[in-house]
Amino acid sequence: MLESKIENEFRTYVESIGFLYLKFSILGIAGFPDRIVLGARRLIFFIEWKRPGALNKNRKGEKLQKYRHKVLRSFGFGVYVLDNLDQAKEALDYERKQNNN
Repeated sequence: MLESKIENEFRTYVESIGFLYLKFSILGIAGFPDRIVLGARRLIFFIEWKRPGALNKNRKGEKLQKYRHKVLRSFGFGVYVLDNLDQAKEALDYERKQNNN
């Protein structure tokens, strides 16, 4: 399944439960995750999408991404690097449980 198709299916799922699924970009600053999920009671977590099967491949910019993810996690945010819909739903379920949502 293509990355865009997985993202679209996850967006539909997230929005069906009343959460927001937004593109996350900071102009001029590289390495941040692709998407942010926002929900009730301050539920916030980030998703970095990879092509299916590309999770364990070394890629240009990966060191910077890992650093940015570490910084976000140090602030208490969930950051997930995913390549399929089941992983994304598991991450959402985990974050909802952690946030009593």
